[in-house]
Amino acid sequence: MSTAYTSPKVHALIFVNNGDRKISHSVEKDGKRMKYLIDKLSRDAGLKSVISYWDGKNANLRYVRKWINNVPKTDLLFFFYSGHGMQVPGSSFKWPIILDPKNRKLCGIDITRCVGTDRRLAVVIMDCCNSYAIGLNKALSKQRFINSHVPKHAARNLLLDFTGTITASSSSPGERSFCCDEGSIFTNALLKNIIDMGENYSWNDILSKAGLYCIKETKKQTPMFEILHKNQ
Repeated sequence: MSTAYTSPKVHALIFVNNGDRKISHSVEKDGKRMKYLIDKLSRDAGLKSVISYWDGKNANLRYVRKWINNVPKTDLLFFFYSGHGMQVPGSSFKWPIILDPKNRKLCGIDITRCVGTDRRLAVVIMDCCNSYAIGLNKALSKQRFINSHVPKHAARNLLLDFTGTITASSSSPGERSFCCDEGSIFTNALLKNIIDMGENYSWNDILSKAGLYCIKETKKQTPMFEILHKNQ
């Protein structure tokens, strides 16, 4: 007796840490644009999606862990964070620690450890500082607002043809991440390169080109990413 195939569902958490007025306008734009992108990718791939949008008013890191644990490992998990982040002094850890918007003692979590590496597809994108002191700098230049229009054939390539874990940070250890009135530089670059990929859609190419764009634009910010295939 054969078992009917059930399409995976897309679970996305957009976490916008907008408690700091200096960056709130920028990170809110990041969150709205990423929400639109994930919704469109899901629909174009023929997948159902459940997208949660949390900001500093209703978000807590305890709820992040709970949300991750409730996503079935056979489904697709997206986690996007925009806001303050930092690196742990004296640590060899490369990914930024995201900070709780409600905790003045700078409580943070390692989101990569919470997600793990044993899911069908997990995409973790963190647009925040990876420095040893808090700060999300304003970029000197004005960025053009980029709408995320993705060709339909790309959706299945990105969501269904790859299985594994993708982790991306907008900056390397010791660096700050830059933003402007139109959003964060890395998120802007990510959306731009998803749009411009043409026929060759792959997470590696998109993230590589987004990184080069950031380096050229800021001269100080070096994004990094890691792709682990499911069979590794």
